[in-house]
Amino acid sequence: MDTPHNGIVVSLEGISGCGKTYFVAQLQQALGTPSPVCIQEVADRQGDGIDLRILTLLGGSEDRFFRMGTPRTETFLLLALKMYDYEAVIAPALAQGRIVIEDRSIDTIAIYQSLMLWPHDQSQWLTTARTLYEQATRWRRAPDLTFLLEDDFTTSVGRAQQRSQRIYNADEVTVLHNAATLYDAYAACHQPRIVRLDRRVLSNEAIIQTIQETIRARQHEKGGQDARGHHTLGAPISL
Repeated sequence: MDTPHNGIVVSLEGISGCGKTYFVAQLQQALGTPSPVCIQEVADRQGDGIDLRILTLLGGSEDRFFRMGTPRTETFLLLALKMYDYEAVIAPALAQGRIVIEDRSIDTIAIYQSLMLWPHDQSQWLTTARTLYEQATRWRRAPDLTFLLEDDFTTSVGRAQQRSQRIYNADEVTVLHNAATLYDAYAACHQPRIVRLDRRVLSNEAIIQTIQETIRARQHEKGGQDARGHHTLGAPISL
């Protein structure tokens, strides 16, 4: 698609409880002025936009993973949600040269919906996830950088349960475990866009610093492309 090239789209990925929302909040402060434009995760959204209407449809099942027995329909609805984010928020911010941070992007749809579409056939997961990602990028700009946050599985599930004040049942834990497994293989197919950050070996401060430095390097790269006349980065953003 014909999309603006200035600005940078950054996404944070990982299973529930890995710390995405926490690091989004930290990055809002760390990245300086003008502050980045942040796309909230599903659970944190408010208002009456089209995104909330889509979520109302999906939320009718009261299932954590929006399962209503029609996985293809659910997949298209979730993709529509990310298209709305792009049209309504991301594209206008990029046109201003802003940094956009997505708390989950199209990679989440690719990962989880491949599990929903093929719940009993692991051999289809990675291929389907890659196909869904490629189809989504025909309709909206993909993230320029994606940070995959990883942590001890039990610790992540514990955080997610504490945040939602709801215990995961055995089926839901299985979905999260499968998602963690698929993220591992999927990230290897999307290097160098996906940068893996392991909370078991990196402090929170080190993760923030790594994200800042990686964004700075990406800005420098895009600035160099602009100097060669390829495209425009937009106004410099203080880090």
